[in-house]
Amino acid sequence: MADRADFCRDRLVVDLACGTGAVLESMLDRFAEGLGLDISRRMLAVAARRQLPHARWQEGNCFELAAFAAHAGAVLSRGILLSHYGPRWAPVLLEQIRAVLAPGGF
Repeated sequence: MADRADFCRDRLVVDLACGTGAVLESMLDRFAEGLGLDISRRMLAVAARRQLPHARWQEGNCFELAAFAAHAGAVLSRGILLSHYGPRWAPVLLEQIRAVLAPGGF
């Protein structure tokens, strides 16, 4: 990330299955804005209490990522998604991520 600081500075970072928002909070200072996406309304309520500047929280399904984000500089997840959905769904999830990344995004 340090090598891509200039790229990230003006971009959106998306945290899939953001839970309480801890991971997004740790990354937000490197990006212009952040989106935390999760299917749990309760987890999003906890995340919203963080009152992070330039962050928004969205209830939604990671397999419909394009409905919530476009031209993201980075999409991240702690990896829990693959353990929850398994290898059968990994290509679908990765395709969703690829579809919302800006050129050069990661």
